[in-house]
Amino acid sequence: MMMRAEGFEPPRAHAHRHLKPACLPFHHARGDGPEIVRHAGRECLGRADRSVAWADPSPRAHGRACPPRNRRTQPFQNVRSATVAQVRNVRPGYAVIHPNRDKAICKLTKLVVVAILLASVVLMLVLTIGGWSKLQGMKPVNFIWCALYIVVAFYISRWARGLLPIAAALAILLLIIAVIAAFGLDGTSWFDRNHHGFGAAQSLFGGQGLGTNVLGTITVVLIPVEVALIVMTMIGFAQGWNVEMEVPEDEARRRGSKTIARGPEVPAPA
Repeated sequence: MMMRAEGFEPPRAHAHRHLKPACLPFHHARGDGPEIVRHAGRECLGRADRSVAWADPSPRAHGRACPPRNRRTQPFQNVRSATVAQVRNVRPGYAVIHPNRDKAICKLTKLVVVAILLASVVLMLVLTIGGWSKLQGMKPVNFIWCALYIVVAFYISRWARGLLPIAAALAILLLIIAVIAAFGLDGTSWFDRNHHGFGAAQSLFGGQGLGTNVLGTITVVLIPVEVALIVMTMIGFAQGWNVEMEVPEDEARRRGSKTIARGPEVPAPA
């Protein structure tokens, strides 16, 4: 039996059909539409910048528009992804609300967190201004800290749930500093400066500052205040202020909730 060197079947131009036709590059009829662009060894859907020219020093590749095969010398293509507007699909006659924000416990938690933040600002300002001459470095940080607390309190009053962990982190740092300053773990505390040989503190404006016992008491009071802030921010974060729910518009008006989005109007019966 005689057999060809290539086998029984004659040689063909295409060895096999592509197993995943959906993965093949699709070129839209419009020249400015999205297309499959290969860059950095990956394929992505976007708009390729035609102004990028591929340089190949070899004379046989003159006029070629494809990138070289060497991935190390292959430049990146500028790809601009198409922006897609966010669309919220709401059923006709329905509205989207935040149900947890209407609860009394959530409103109380938000009020307590904002009040503790503002109280911390007042205590820090009293300590900074009243004991200005005896503070050890980084005095502007106290004012920056107060400004951060005020900004966080403003946005939390507008139900910014994402700032609650940030407020807790700042409270933890301030708690550590207050414990060190109150009990003199890194040197002399405010109460130790009440002994003979220590000078009185001068205020920021050049006059007589607060007494050392008053400054020490304020520092000690700052410790439970920051602990309460940490606890309340974690409670508020667990309450789910950002939860959304789709309810009929009549129920949303009955609750008095602020609607985020509304569905299309229900057509009146003929």
